[in-house]
Amino acid sequence: MTNTQQLPPWGHMDALVQGLMQSRPIPEAWRPITAGNTEQQWQLWRDSLIQDLDSLLWPTYDPQRQAWSRPPSSALMDADFELMDSLKRQLDEPIRGRAAVETKHRVFFDEEDDDYLLFGHKYERYDPGLPQYLRDGLTQILWNGYDRKLGSLHLQLKQVFQRPRAYQVAFIQKRNFEHLRSRLAATPSLVSGHCLQGCMAGVSAYVLFGTSVDFASVEVLRQFTVDVGDRRVFAGVHYPSDNLASWYTALKLLPHVVDHAALSPARSFLWEAISSHSVVYREVRAHVDADAKSPYKEAVAAIEEAAGHRP
Repeated sequence: MTNTQQLPPWGHMDALVQGLMQSRPIPEAWRPITAGNTEQQWQLWRDSLIQDLDSLLWPTYDPQRQAWSRPPSSALMDADFELMDSLKRQLDEPIRGRAAVETKHRVFFDEEDDDYLLFGHKYERYDPGLPQYLRDGLTQILWNGYDRKLGSLHLQLKQVFQRPRAYQVAFIQKRNFEHLRSRLAATPSLVSGHCLQGCMAGVSAYVLFGTSVDFASVEVLRQFTVDVGDRRVFAGVHYPSDNLASWYTALKLLPHVVDHAALSPARSFLWEAISSHSVVYREVRAHVDADAKSPYKEAVAAIEEAAGHRP
C-alpha cells in the first residue's frame, strides 16, 4: 500500500466557480420531503450526504486545521490506479449504440470536455432511431435536466472533499500514469461532475420521453447516461471511486428532484444504467467480488441500498 498521509488538498477554487456556488447554493428543482424550512432541510440533507461520502470513500478536508478528517485510504488509492490503468484502453473502443457507423469514446470525451458541456451532441451516433424532433432538442433537454436538478451541488462537494486529481497524486507518489489533457479538470476530483451531470441528464430525458420511444432507444439512453462519467475515468481525469461518489449522490438526490409519481421508474432507470451498462461499475463490482477486503465494498453496498436493490 502507498503512503497517503502527506497528500495535500487540491487547493483554492477559482472566482467563477466560487461565484456559481454562492449564486446557486440550492438546486432549482430541490424540495424537502417533509415540511419545514427549505434552506434548513437542504443543509441537513447536504451535511448528511457529506458524512456518508466521508465514511464510504474519501475524507473531508478542514482548511483551518489543514488536515483531513481521517487519513485517506491507501487501499482505495491503489485500487483506483489499478483500475484506471486497465480501463484506459476503453477510450479507443466504440460506444455501444445502434448506429451503423461506430464512434469511439475518445470523440465524445473531446466534445464533452468543453465549457458548454455538449451532452448529446449529434446523438444519432448513439441512436439514429430516436425521433428527429427529440434529437433536435436533446442537448437542451439534457442540459436543463441536470442544471435544474443539480445546480452547484457537485462543486460544493468538490470544495469540501478537496481530493487531488490522479495526475497530481501520481506525480507526488512517483507512479507511472497516463491521462489526457482536460479543459474541465481544474477542480478537485471528488465528485465527478460529468458523471453526476450525466446521471441527472439521462434521468430527466427518460422521465420526459421514455414512455414514448421504443425499448431499444431507452436502452441506448441508459448507456449514454453512464458513458459520460465513464469516459472521464477512461481518460484518467477521474478515479473510479469518484464515479461511485457521484452515483451515490445521484440516487440520494432523486427523491428531492423528481416528482413522486415518476420516482420509482426514474430510480429503476438509473440503477439499471449503472449496474448493467457502466464499464466502470462492472470493474468495481468485479473487484468487490474478487476481494473480500475491497475498499469499494461499503460504497457499492450503499449504492445498491440507495437504489432499492437487494442482492
